[in-house]
Amino acid sequence: MEGPVLASLPPWRKLIVVAGLALIFTMLFSFAGGLLANVFFGINFFDPLAFRNLENSDSIKAMKLVQALGAGLGTFIITSLVAAFLFGKKITEYLKLNGRFRFLQLITVLLIMITGVPLINIMVEWNSHLSFPEFLAPVETWMRSSEQEAERITKAFVNVTAVQDVLINLLVIAVLPAMGEELLFRGVVQRILTEWFRNAHAGIWISAAVFSAIHVQFFGFVPRMMLGVCFGYMLHWSGSMWLPVIVHFFNNAAAVISAWYVFNHQEGFNPDQLGVEEGGNMLVLLSALFVTLLMMHLYSLRTRITNNNLKETSVNRDSIP
Repeated sequence: MEGPVLASLPPWRKLIVVAGLALIFTMLFSFAGGLLANVFFGINFFDPLAFRNLENSDSIKAMKLVQALGAGLGTFIITSLVAAFLFGKKITEYLKLNGRFRFLQLITVLLIMITGVPLINIMVEWNSHLSFPEFLAPVETWMRSSEQEAERITKAFVNVTAVQDVLINLLVIAVLPAMGEELLFRGVVQRILTEWFRNAHAGIWISAAVFSAIHVQFFGFVPRMMLGVCFGYMLHWSGSMWLPVIVHFFNNAAAVISAWYVFNHQEGFNPDQLGVEEGGNMLVLLSALFVTLLMMHLYSLRTRITNNNLKETSVNRDSIP
C-alpha cells in the first residue's frame, strides 16, 4: 500500500476519524490513569465521591494523574500522532514539527502574550458577565454551575506550596496541554478545516472556536478562542508547530506560577487584575494597540522570510551550471 492510509478521505470524514480516535484514546488512557491512581493513591476511579473529593490531597493527585494520561496523552498527543500517520506521509511533516522558526519571531510572539495580558483580562471580565434571555435561564444556570465546578477544580490543582507540586502542575497544566492541544487543534483540526473550506483564515477561526468550546468553560469562551486564533496565525505565518507550542506553554506556565505566587503571597501583585481594576481602560487600549502592531510585525516577518527564501532559491538555481 502506497501513501497515507486515509489521506484521500474528504475533510468531514477525517474529522469524524479524529473524533473517534480522541474518544477511544481518552477512554483507554483515562482507564489506565484510574488503575494507576488506585495503585499509587488508593483512590477508586469509579467512585465519584472519592475520586472528586477536593478536600483529599490524594484525590487531587489522582485527578491530576488521570488528566495527564487521559487528556494530555490520550485525547491530544496520541490522537494527533495517529491522525498524522493516517493522513500524512510523515508525522513530523504533517504536524509541522520539522518546521523551523526565527528567533525574532519567537521574541515577537512572546511580547504579544505579555503585552496582551490586560486585553485578555478585560475579555475574561466581559465574558464572565454574559447574560442570556429569560427563556434560556436553565442553560445559563447549567453553564454557570459547570464554570464554578471547573473553577473549584482548578483552584484545588494550583493552590500548592511545595516546589515539587508546582513542577507537577507545570507538567499537567502547561507542558502536556501546550504540546497536545496545539498538535490536535492547530496541527490536525486546523489543517483539515483549511482543506475543507480551502481558506486558511476559516480553518484558523473555526478550529479556535472548537478549541475554546472543548474546555466546556463558556464564560471564558471568547478570550480562549482569541488565544486560539493567535496560536493559529503563529503556525500559519511561521510554518513551525514549535512556535505556538512554546507560546502556549508560556501562557499556561505563567498562569500556574502566578496562581502559586498569589496563593502564597495574598497581598502580592496579581496579574489577573491588570486592565480590570479601576482606571484600567488606558492600559487595555495600550494592550490592544501593542498586540495589533506586534501581530502586524509577525506577519511582516513571514513576508520577509518568504521573500528571502525565494531569493536564496533563485541564487542557487542561477549558480547551477
